[in-house]
Amino acid sequence: MKSPQEALASVLQSSEYSSWKEEHSGSYLSHFFCALSSAMEQKSPWEIGFYDSDDGKITVFIAENEILVKPEDQIFQKEKQDVEELPFDKISISLNKAEDLFKENAGNLFPEESWGDGFIVLQTLQGKNLWNFTFITKSLKFINAKIDASSGEIVSHDLVEVVQRK
Repeated sequence: MKSPQEALASVLQSSEYSSWKEEHSGSYLSHFFCALSSAMEQKSPWEIGFYDSDDGKITVFIAENEILVKPEDQIFQKEKQDVEELPFDKISISLNKAEDLFKENAGNLFPEESWGDGFIVLQTLQGKNLWNFTFITKSLKFINAKIDASSGEIVSHDLVEVVQRK
């Protein structure tokens, strides 16, 4: 699998991106997404999103051997707001380091849980660049930890019930 850096370089150098960017000059990098196995192995190619503030839509490029482009789509938000730009050059914690930090801390953060597959998102939320890990557990809960992509600090963690018991 490609690293996030390699995936972004592939997208930015592609004719698909160049053609798209001509019509979306106000767009910017917003996120990276990748499905993960329970062993933290990448299960899918990187999906790299670019937000266009002119129309409020995101276009996702899939960094496989060929660059694939998903149709632009509205973003999912509770409240309407612009998606924050991801300043990729400011990310100092690598994917491997972020994975190590998650694995080192998950036992303390979620002591009763063993997790299955999940995903990782690299994004900017409230001005912080974050590696955002989410996994479903064997007890049908979601575990989530957000790691600051500049300092390596775990800035938040949550355990959410998938099924609400009455």
